[in-house]
Amino acid sequence: MGTSALAGKRRRWRVLVYALVPALAILAAWLSGSIETSFFEYGFPFPWKTVSFGWVCPPGPEEIACFLMRGQWIVYDWSFFVLDTVLYAALSYAAIFGSHVVMVKLFRRKTLRLPNRAGGIRECLTRRGS
Repeated sequence: MGTSALAGKRRRWRVLVYALVPALAILAAWLSGSIETSFFEYGFPFPWKTVSFGWVCPPGPEEIACFLMRGQWIVYDWSFFVLDTVLYAALSYAAIFGSHVVMVKLFRRKTLRLPNRAGGIRECLTRRGS
């Protein structure tokens, strides 16, 4: 396997990570909307969805939707949703790149010193083909 093939695999891996992590962070933030953090507030760690009950509906086009939902009104705070998404993406990137650093440190290629026939020490690389 040549150097260009390894570079191509790394590039594909990076594109996958940079595309997949934000998508999964948005999904995680959206799914956190089912976790009730306080009284009728949903979203973790920042409550970005609030459920209001009552027959007092806001004026305007939302009034029709409020009456159709029988007095249950859902209010979204998109700034907290974005903060949740950024938090989940940052945690994901930290886990991915932190585990990469740990794996590199654990499995770094080291030299192995073996005695040769002449009584000296010869260095052998643990990589294949060396």
